[in-house]
Amino acid sequence: MPATKLPETGNLKWVRNSQLARHFNVSAMCLWRWKRDPALKCPPSYEVNDIEWNDLDAWDSWMRSRVVNYLKEKSKKPSPADRLRKNREATR
Repeated sequence: MPATKLPETGNLKWVRNSQLARHFNVSAMCLWRWKRDPALKCPPSYEVNDIEWNDLDAWDSWMRSRVVNYLKEKSKKPSPADRLRKNREATR
C-alpha cells in the first residue's frame, strides 16, 4: 500500500512499523496484513525520506473502535449457556 501525504496540522506521535507492532503486541507480518486489508480500514501510513511512519494516536483510536464494535456485536449474541438453556426448554 503506498504511503500518503503527511497531514498538515497536529501534534502527532510518529512511530515506525516495528514500534507499532510492539505497541500492539503483534508481529510485523500481522501489521503488514492489517495494512493491506481494505476491510479493516486502517489509518494511513506516511512516507518521509523513503521511511514509513505511523500516527500512533490514530492507530490507538482505530484499535479502540474495533474493540468497542466487537464488544457491541458480542453482546448481541446469546452466550453458549443461554443457547443450551433455550434448547433444553424447547425439548421439554
